Amino acid sequence: MKPYSRLFFILFCGSLLGCSNGTSFGVGEKEDNFSSSIIYNNKVDIVWLIDDSSSMLAQQQKLSNEISAMIAQLNLLKMDYRMVVTTTSIGSGLSGGTYFGSPAVLTSSTPNLVNVLKERLLRGQMGSNLEQGLQSLQNLFSEDYINQAGAGFHRDEALLLINVLSDEDDQSPGSQASVVLALKNRLNTLKRPFKPNVGGWLMNFIGVVDTTCQNGFGQSLIGFRYLELVAESKGKSYPICSTALSEAVKGLQARVLEIITDYPLSAVPDISTIRVFKNGLLMPRSQVNGWDYIPASQVIRFYGTEIPAVDSAIRIEFLPASAG
Repeated sequence: MKPYSRLFFILFCGSLLGCSNGTSFGVGEKEDNFSSSIIYNNKVDIVWLIDDSSSMLAQQQKLSNEISAMIAQLNLLKMDYRMVVTTTSIGSGLSGGTYFGSPAVLTSSTPNLVNVLKERLLRGQMGSNLEQGLQSLQNLFSEDYINQAGAGFHRDEALLLINVLSDEDDQSPGSQASVVLALKNRLNTLKRPFKPNVGGWLMNFIGVVDTTCQNGFGQSLIGFRYLELVAESKGKSYPICSTALSEAVKGLQARVLEIITDYPLSAVPDISTIRVFKNGLLMPRSQVNGWDYIPASQVIRFYGTEIPAVDSAIRIEFLPASAG
């Protein structure tokens, strides 16, 4: 048996806001290191891109109805978030490509936040029927807007989350390839990686995702441009024709929390030996309320009521698979 086969790699974070290098343990005269540096960055900047064309009022209302639960969860986990709302309507007197409302940037300290955000998502249906969501985002993330009229929202170190609600594909000028590439390049330039192997931005789409949407949504309206950016950023997509959008909003919330709270392990573990503690208590392995190991990304992922808040103390013990 190799000397380190009796070692447990212990990762301890007194605060998830920042962790020091993992402790090294030796047996006899031999010492083996399984150290890991993990930073729990709880900052997320959220853009809501809302289609305000003539067919969208009911869908805006469904989204607005689900927002209070999402805000409650972000607050419970002590996330440091900023939110802005914009639209797909580009042109004189229209709000696309700018932050809507005053104050434009909403945070957990905004008075009456839930009601303000619920109302702000109801952009109505008097906007343009030529939806140019990706052009709106290009304007929003331009250097001029970020540094001048849009100052106070963008943070270099935060995860950028873009949530799109639309029953149409983007109709910004140019081919799908050129428009998608232009925005992708801009976002990759603007946002540094959020953590190792994780990009700095994420797009989610609530819209027409395939040909199965009913209630008047047809194949020609599939959001191909948005879906390409969703795939590029490893985001999520949900059908806009659902009776309610509760599952969609829960999914958006879950995806951003995965990115923020996933714990990367510095060595491939013997899965049967993993033990995870939160605030000194052993946590169950469960994808409902607990943790699980995700081999594809070599991370510990948390679920449900066991997602750790920023000030939780997490300890992970395991034997490396190579220790056998």
